Amino acid sequence: MGGIHGGLGLGTVFLGFNRGYRAIDASDHCWLDELAELDEPEFQESKIDRFLLSATISSIGVPSGPRTSDTTQALLRQELKNHLIHEGTGRGAGIPLQDSIFHRLILKTALQLGDIETIQYDKTGPPAYSRGGWKSHCRRKQIKRTHGTKYVGGSTEVEEFATSPIPDEYNCQKPDIALFDFALKDMGKTWADVLSFVEHTSSDLAKKQDIPVFWGSITKAHLILREQPWHRSVVGFSICANQFRAHYFDRSGLIISRPFQIHKKTGPIQVTEMLGTLMLSDSHHLGFDPTIHMCNAACIGTHSNLACEAKGWVKDNHAKMYSIMEVLWKSHGLFCHGTVCYCVVDEAGNEYTLKDCWVTEEKKNHETTILEMVKGIPNVVQLIDHWDVHYEEKPDCTARIRSQYDTNHRDDLMFCNRFHCRTLLSPCGRPLSKFSSRWELLTAFRAFVVAHHRMIENHVLHGDLSPNNFVIHNGISYFIDFDHASILAEGMTSTYSHDAGTMPYISIHILYAMLDLALPDTGANIPGQDANPNDYGGPHGEVAHTWSPLALPWASTYEALGKADSHLALSTVCFMKLGALMEHKYFATKASEYFAEFRPLIKNWVIMVYNANRRDNQVEMTHAGVLDILDVFMRSIGEEPPPSGQSQSLRSRTSQSLHPKSTSSALRTPLAGPSEP
Repeated sequence: MGGIHGGLGLGTVFLGFNRGYRAIDASDHCWLDELAELDEPEFQESKIDRFLLSATISSIGVPSGPRTSDTTQALLRQELKNHLIHEGTGRGAGIPLQDSIFHRLILKTALQLGDIETIQYDKTGPPAYSRGGWKSHCRRKQIKRTHGTKYVGGSTEVEEFATSPIPDEYNCQKPDIALFDFALKDMGKTWADVLSFVEHTSSDLAKKQDIPVFWGSITKAHLILREQPWHRSVVGFSICANQFRAHYFDRSGLIISRPFQIHKKTGPIQVTEMLGTLMLSDSHHLGFDPTIHMCNAACIGTHSNLACEAKGWVKDNHAKMYSIMEVLWKSHGLFCHGTVCYCVVDEAGNEYTLKDCWVTEEKKNHETTILEMVKGIPNVVQLIDHWDVHYEEKPDCTARIRSQYDTNHRDDLMFCNRFHCRTLLSPCGRPLSKFSSRWELLTAFRAFVVAHHRMIENHVLHGDLSPNNFVIHNGISYFIDFDHASILAEGMTSTYSHDAGTMPYISIHILYAMLDLALPDTGANIPGQDANPNDYGGPHGEVAHTWSPLALPWASTYEALGKADSHLALSTVCFMKLGALMEHKYFATKASEYFAEFRPLIKNWVIMVYNANRRDNQVEMTHAGVLDILDVFMRSIGEEPPPSGQSQSLRSRTSQSLHPKSTSSALRTPLAGPSEP
């Protein structure tokens, strides 16, 4: 029997503790029982130390706290490591000029230098370029055009935010020049509206990469992708010490083009062609995906062929159109899946969830395979359709734009080709946090326990028991998101997975093992999504006014740790979690008044988790044991547990553990693992 073991995960979901806490499956624990049997060289070849000990934007989301900007840069630095091709430096010095990505991004024209010299700021104004250099015009604040692009009314480059930041809750950034839809000229703007940007500095990027404009451009690209994850890529530009470069960001990394001197040789032509690409070209030249459109404030409600109140549209490979009604969830990472979940409606009015993500080649069909294996199990979302997203009539992937590079000229040693895929699922539910009543939440959790057992019987271990991966639709709860699911070998109930969770949500057993791996002097920035958790004080996502970060003692340590070493962060998280478990009344006293009636259940649940996490005399957990706690509590409040024939079969197997010991051979060669981060 497979397990739900892993700290306080699911137990805290319905008890109103932490919406972001990540519970861990048996796969996260049982392999630790065999840790001593693994040879050290083989164990070191796993990705634990590389993946788990390095927090990233992908793994923790948007950081919060007084050092948000510093934290973001540190996390982006971690993500950028070995994901950068910088033409002209390092191995990139061998990239021929004709193979520069600049020529793939900028539309080529027939302009000659003499043509550039005829350009004026206006009909009577001074020339923009003369006597071998560009001339500034202080009265000219913006360059406009009002026709020729697919955007309503054209686009405009503005310096509006050169001295004041674009509004953002987490990160204040001031692009020197930002490109917007011209129709938004007189409207409020955010990073959800930025199409591209240009950064300018007198510092020389060729001499020193670690300059503000370098990290500034990366942060701005991250903010665009965070707010507009439907981009294929983001294209920006920089002028550093009169050297002009293109910056290309996608889900596999960053490419910086060879520089062009803006005043000499062909540089003025490249600058002009860049401006033409920004202002006059089709939107896909700026990294937009032509198979999806998200409305801005100017065009929303103008599409007569969409459902009422639609926020955009998306097409499959057969040109079937779906109206996008809502963005349900979006990832925060830069070089990652870039997952977005939409609520969509087809022309017949049928509602679905559309999952849009960039996956590695070996994972292209992983989730669809898992969904076929669990088809028919109650409380599990069902697969309706899936397809590879096409771009220029070919399956889209991040390797295409890098195809001109010789392998020996690339420094992106951790490059991972990602394919763009979409999956259509039913039903489209609301987040678990939007439960309508305590009874609905309690019965939902009970159904999850039964469904989890049924999936293990079908040789599937979900691998990512997180509040974000459960939904409720018409009073019925459903498992979603099988990206990290594992296929179990015959007779096995668990499997080793290096993708054991992100730092704030890792189970105590995993933390014990990581403590043995982490060196005391290993530097790592360990911020966490837990830093400001929410306690639900009622249904429909209501937050308790009495909530304090101190209610989860380990959660408040991340911001205080700052750039502490891995060993300190791990030991702090591990032992503070264990300490909270040792005080059995602690979590019960922290429950909001809305969940006051649940305090006996909280206490029993915490005792069960603590007994399973003890380093000695552990008491094994079972699905049946969890159901017993739930059923006893339901009857104690005068409610009969929902009928479930499956629960009877569970109770006939109480001797089986949620985290049994697995054979070392199975641990070393799992049949399937989770997707890449």
